Amino acid sequence: MQNSPGGKTVFGLDQNVAALLCYLPFFFVHLIISIAVITQDKENKIVRFHAFQSLFLTLFSTVLQVVLVVLFFVLFLIGGGIASFAIDSATGVPIASIIFMIIWFLFVILIAGLGIGTLVVIVIAMIKAYSLQKWKIPILGKFAEKYAG
Repeated sequence: MQNSPGGKTVFGLDQNVAALLCYLPFFFVHLIISIAVITQDKENKIVRFHAFQSLFLTLFSTVLQVVLVVLFFVLFLIGGGIASFAIDSATGVPIASIIFMIIWFLFVILIAGLGIGTLVVIVIAMIKAYSLQKWKIPILGKFAEKYAG
């Protein structure tokens, strides 16, 4: 299923370079290269696989980040409203504020962890793509293989 090394692909790039650039998250390079490969290069199956996988990874991580940030702000608004009224009458300590601060902190860690995890997956995928290996990201790789042909 893999093409021979040294073949050319879109923009006259070598296959390994094009596959690597499909993952490069720098000024939307990954989107430009991936879309160009998908639309213009029908023969290089391995490069098409990496292009689709890169797009699916971008879509998945973006949607997940947006959902987590929206949940974070919803919790922020709810927590702020509850915390302003929920003060322990005996001690004067705002228990609800402390609980919501812990939840907000955990959300910040979760959002940052998702970003770092995505970056690690991207680096691994770039290394595998440059060597023209078909490394499947769990779940996303199956979809990429299906659409790449």
